[in-house]
Amino acid sequence: MWATFYYTYWPVVYITLSGDITTQDYDQFKNEFMSLYDRQQVFQVIIDTTGVGSVGMSYLSKQASFMKTTEAQSRKYLRRMAIVMTDPLIKMLLKSLFCLRKPVVPVKVVNSSDEAYTWLQCVQ
Repeated sequence: MWATFYYTYWPVVYITLSGDITTQDYDQFKNEFMSLYDRQQVFQVIIDTTGVGSVGMSYLSKQASFMKTTEAQSRKYLRRMAIVMTDPLIKMLLKSLFCLRKPVVPVKVVNSSDEAYTWLQCVQ
């Protein structure tokens, strides 16, 4: 599984991404992310990309479309998102994604999960 969701510290959801993505993996990611909105509760997200392998460019447009589709839910329920990343290529892909679709909530790129948790706690 490419994306694993951890709910231990709800309302903070920790998502790890690992390995190479497939269409099935991406669909599972979207479905589980949608289930967060279905809870109809405010939450925050940390996405840890340090284990990500290959991500095809086609997923950028898919994610931009998903962001557009979920914009209203994000504004209502998703307060902030911290993204843990150290790979320059993944950072470039993220910048490209945000050129396609600007996030509607505050997003911060950090170097570690500790930094992500600290940022989420500081801005509450």
